[in-house]
Amino acid sequence: MAIPEILFIGGLVVGAAVSSIVYLDCARREIPVKGRLLQTVVFGALSFVGFLVPHVFSSQLRYVYFQVIKPRPVAVSPYEWLAVNLATGFLIGVALLLLYFTGSRRYPLTTFSID
Repeated sequence: MAIPEILFIGGLVVGAAVSSIVYLDCARREIPVKGRLLQTVVFGALSFVGFLVPHVFSSQLRYVYFQVIKPRPVAVSPYEWLAVNLATGFLIGVALLLLYFTGSRRYPLTTFSID
């Protein structure tokens, strides 16, 4: 399997997990159904796209990883680069969850009108 396919599968798995967490939190806080579905879809889709970001910006990610984080010339296995891509997508998903939890507490969706 090539890296884009693995990132696609990882994005589907983490996107579904993020969507589930957002939906359950919205249900617990009794957000209306439209707002609940809107937040679930938006954060799940953004999490999925977050896994495709490392593939789209691979040259920039390579520079940051190999020049800034790991500048010494050390042999690199292909699994290390895959792990960097997966970790980047996972960190984007975690950042989106943190953004959801802090934003939804500070600016609740119930204050906005979704008709």
